[in-house]
Amino acid sequence: MIINNNNPLVENSAAIDLEWLPFEGEYSHDNTRITSAAFCTNTGKRIVLRISRFKQYPNPERKLIKHIIDNLNRFDITFGWYSTGVRRFSEIRRTIF
Repeated sequence: MIINNNNPLVENSAAIDLEWLPFEGEYSHDNTRITSAAFCTNTGKRIVLRISRFKQYPNPERKLIKHIIDNLNRFDITFGWYSTGVRRFSEIRRTIF
C-alpha cells in the first residue's frame, strides 16, 4: 500500500516489523535472537534484512541490528507494530495490557 506522498506528515516514512526466535522461561539473551526485519516505505519500497545474510560474521545478530539501525536512520518517521497479539496503553492503569 502506498501512502499519499503529498502529505508532509508521512513523507520519508517507513513501517517496520521484526521477527525473532521466541524464548521460554526467564529471559536470557542466549535464548532469543532477532532473525529478520522488514521495512515498507511510504512509496511502497520494501527492504528485507535477514540474519542469514550475515552468517559469515562472528556475531550475525549484531551485524543485522546495525543494518536495522542504519535503515531506521534513513527515515524521518518510522512505525512499528506488534503482530503477535493486541496491546494498548491504558491511561487509567498507566500500563500496557
